[in-house]
Amino acid sequence: EERDAPAQAKRSVLESFSVVKHNKYFMLKCAANFLTVFSPSVDEQLVYRYLAPKIRLKPLEKLLRKKQPMILEGEAWLLIKQQLGGLPITFLQPFVRQLVNWAGGPLRTQRIHSVCAIACNAIKYWAGLKSTPRIALVILMESVLLVTETCSNVAGEMLDYEFYDYVELQTGERSEGVTRAVDNLFSKIVTNNVGTITGNTFLDWTGYKGGYSQEGTRPPARYVKWMWPMFTVMPLIDNVIWLTARSLVKWTPEDRIRTEAALAERRALVEAAETQA
Repeated sequence: EERDAPAQAKRSVLESFSVVKHNKYFMLKCAANFLTVFSPSVDEQLVYRYLAPKIRLKPLEKLLRKKQPMILEGEAWLLIKQQLGGLPITFLQPFVRQLVNWAGGPLRTQRIHSVCAIACNAIKYWAGLKSTPRIALVILMESVLLVTETCSNVAGEMLDYEFYDYVELQTGERSEGVTRAVDNLFSKIVTNNVGTITGNTFLDWTGYKGGYSQEGTRPPARYVKWMWPMFTVMPLIDNVIWLTARSLVKWTPEDRIRTEAALAERRALVEAAETQA
């Protein structure tokens, strides 16, 4: 890898792409990133502040003998969601890699996450935050998504290195540096520029200006009206795109094993030739 570094540094942009093009997983990931970059971001704190109901805790008032009414609302619901929703992944965190293998490999894990995200966001959109049972259902969906998302993130890291090996088998060169350079270039152009402009366009249409969480002021009525669809439907659409991209990649744990074996054999032959020379 150290011997390859100077050569990689002298590559032109086109030469870099000629190496990266062999990494179909990376190319489709870039395409999905580009198509999903148009989604506007939503402040979750504002979602719960203005959409979650106010619930008076009469049983707790009697138990604590409180004369003042105890009201559960807004950010209190968000805190409950964060605490309860994070419990499953807290216990499963040490076993994430085993879960990925149990699911049938990293690529299948990512597909499962996309399917779960589509289903869970559809349920969340239907349920809303209108009552305690519906909030409980939303919290359950968030818990499921947190588990599958964590597994998907680990699976993504595994796939990156598996495809580095695949590209090396195809080209004879390691491609970590080139791939990361192209990825950084893509992020600067698309995520930091195109995404900011397109995402802000929709937010501007709703009248959103920002700073509402810090200032405690109420956002425009149009933004409040569209918060829940943006919070649920947009991730659903994004994951349809991600599922499509991931379904176009053909890669199994058996492919990884064959690639590693072939690559180990090639490296051994190269090392033997260098030793004889």
